[in-house]
Amino acid sequence: MKTLWDSSEIKEAAELFNDVLVTPESLPVPEDPGIIESQRSGPVSRGDRLEDTLAEMCARGQFHSALLADKSGLPIAAYNCPVDTDLYAAFTPDLGIPLKKTGQLFSEPGVNFISIDLNVSDKLMFLEFLIDEYSYFLAITCPKTVDDRDEIDRGVSGITRALA
Repeated sequence: MKTLWDSSEIKEAAELFNDVLVTPESLPVPEDPGIIESQRSGPVSRGDRLEDTLAEMCARGQFHSALLADKSGLPIAAYNCPVDTDLYAAFTPDLGIPLKKTGQLFSEPGVNFISIDLNVSDKLMFLEFLIDEYSYFLAITCPKTVDDRDEIDRGVSGITRALA
C-alpha cells in the first residue's frame, strides 16, 4: 500500500516548492538600512511611488523584501524579492485562503494577517487589505525577530495614498 508521500503528484509539488524555497543564503539584505531616497529624475509614476513606498517600509522595518499583488495574483510593485516576482505574486491568492478559512472557523471576519516560518532565521509575513473594496496582498520577508506591525500599517497607508 502506498503512503501519501509515494504519490507522484506530491513528489512533483515538493520538487516545485524546493525550486522556490527561500534559504537564509538566498534572502537579499538591503545594503543601507536608512530611509530610501528616490533616485528618480523627472515625473514619478504610480509604480515608482509604490516601489519607493515598499523600499522605505523595508528600510524602516528591517525587512528583507516586500511584494504588493492584487487579488488575481498579479504583481503591482516589489522591492528586493527573493524569488521570481511573477511567481511570488501568483502565489499570494493561495495564501489568502487560510486567512478566510481561519476567520470563518473562529467567526472572526477581520482575520487579515499570517506569519509563516521560512527557515530557522526568517519568516514570511502576509497581509490582505482592502482599498475601495478591492483586495490587495502584501508579502514581506524578514528576520523572525522582527515584528513591526506599525511599520506595516505605515506601508499600507503609503500604498493606499499611491493607489488613490
